[in-house]
Amino acid sequence: MSTKKESAAAAGKSAAAYAKEQFMQSKQFSAPQKDVLDALLIEDQTYTLEQVKKMLQDISKRTVS
Repeated sequence: MSTKKESAAAAGKSAAAYAKEQFMQSKQFSAPQKDVLDALLIEDQTYTLEQVKKMLQDISKRTVS
């Protein structure tokens, strides 16, 4: 039974959305990552942590031509 509760808690936790400013103040990201996020994120939108991490991964995989 505790598995269902843990799954529900994990699902609720991963669905949390944050504003651009919250990501900019987060200690989870380095200064260069915050510079990228500052350029990518839109002020009035919210994003999940997973979305933001994916954005950073996608940008880091790009090649410069």
